[in-house]
Amino acid sequence: MTAAVASAASAIADAVRSGVDAVQAPLTSSTSESNSKRKRSALSLTAPTPNNIGQVRKLNSVLFPVRYSERWYKDILKADNVALSRIGLYNDIPVGILAARYEQASSHPPEIGGINIYLMTLGVLAPYRRRGLASELLRNLLSVVRPGGTTPPIVGGEVVVPLPSRENVPVPEEKLPEPAKLEPVEIEETKKSKDAAAAAAKANGTKVKAGASATTTPAKETAPAPKRYRYAVQTVYMHVQTSNPEARAFYESHGFKMTKEIKEYYRKGVEPQSAWLLELRA
Repeated sequence: MTAAVASAASAIADAVRSGVDAVQAPLTSSTSESNSKRKRSALSLTAPTPNNIGQVRKLNSVLFPVRYSERWYKDILKADNVALSRIGLYNDIPVGILAARYEQASSHPPEIGGINIYLMTLGVLAPYRRRGLASELLRNLLSVVRPGGTTPPIVGGEVVVPLPSRENVPVPEEKLPEPAKLEPVEIEETKKSKDAAAAAAKANGTKVKAGASATTTPAKETAPAPKRYRYAVQTVYMHVQTSNPEARAFYESHGFKMTKEIKEYYRKGVEPQSAWLLELRA
């Protein structure tokens, strides 16, 4: 870590510490078991929200060589995407981030609904590493979406491109349902209202003008809830800069395999530009 990055990491921790100084000191204990328990009790995860997205920006600026667009931050806050992303806390201080997204699996036609999970970012500030937080973040993601399993029910159109149209492949003779037809409910109800108004007017000895109705405000139609589907998860994958063998070893310890090295993966100005592609499959 360069002096500038170390300084920035320290600034973030100072900004969110709010007077908590204990996290600066290494955890000590008379036994390794109690030390491990204290570490675990200090770790927690929370979902990104509009209120804490600023902390995600700060963490990204320190941890990664890429600047993320405004749309990137909006996307991880979408209702379906937010289940894939977590902020790692140490003693309630944001010190780590994992963000992932759904992607259409290229080996599946859209009708099947097979998807990949792309792990966009996973990082922990240097002073808080080797405490198990990165593993906790990754385990949480794989508990939600794991290759060979299915996603939680999601509205595919918001997070998967292109939108899977059906959960299963239609057989040739199967016909898609006809579009719903509007029944003349309003017409029938209007006729009944007019008849009732005429009857009431006749009983009271008054006349009702043509076209008058006893109906006041028509009932508002409720928009149907969007359909949600579970999609088959094919793979979880990510790119790791080739200058970071420790990160590669970390993912491999969790079952990921390096499948290829991509030259000039990162934009100019990021050195090195090459990256490893790592995948986890069923």
